[in-house]
Amino acid sequence: MEGDGFVLVKAKRKRKNLKSAQVTSIDNLDDMTVSRTTLDLVINTINQQDDIFISRLVEHVQRNNIAEVVCYGIGRIGSSKAAQYQLGILVELIRRCHIPCYLYDPVLSASDRSLLTTLGINVLLQNECCRRRVSTATLFFMVHSSKRMYDNVVCGNWDQLHLISILGNSFTNYLTHHTNEALHRQVPYIFKISESVTEGDLPKFMSYPDAFNDTYLLTFHVDCKDPMFQEAYTVDTKSDGDEIIMDET
Repeated sequence: MEGDGFVLVKAKRKRKNLKSAQVTSIDNLDDMTVSRTTLDLVINTINQQDDIFISRLVEHVQRNNIAEVVCYGIGRIGSSKAAQYQLGILVELIRRCHIPCYLYDPVLSASDRSLLTTLGINVLLQNECCRRRVSTATLFFMVHSSKRMYDNVVCGNWDQLHLISILGNSFTNYLTHHTNEALHRQVPYIFKISESVTEGDLPKFMSYPDAFNDTYLLTFHVDCKDPMFQEAYTVDTKSDGDEIIMDET
């Protein structure tokens, strides 16, 4: 996640600098508290440059009858340009699909939470440690999250994986860059399900490539009657304090 707080921008004494300080542009969004107006600039840019990208997500939502979006780990919206563009895509996605969105990240500032509320996004107050058990088809919007966060999503829905899809990192890359022993120890559910995941490619995100680089649409194709999925899953219920689980990716 980019940045730990806000940078106070002080206007210069000279008039020409005062004038420039008052101009809102996408280039300085990561140096200010993001308002609805500045976010609209981001969304306008997305609609102009990345309609193919957002349309691919809309098509996925509609084809899979997804009824809600859950977003974890978006980061500090006021200090991360990547978070601003991810939010822009999220807002446009739920607007086009007319579905609710629930969002949690412990690093959100008060102004971030206020902005999200004005956008109609339900800001969760409780840390679910990414273990939310869904009751309807759900897209987990988790761009560049840690592998443990993804593992907890899979764990929480182990016997109903057909209901979830994830916008996030490639599980295949985890298999490539980690030993089986390490994966079995760190993310046992990803390790167990790895061969039953389809990773859909996305068009290149042109507006701000770093916001969605190496991001895929993950869906799960499993037979829930398989004994493996009938086993009761175990969850470490130890409190993680006020932080969402974010270990190394």
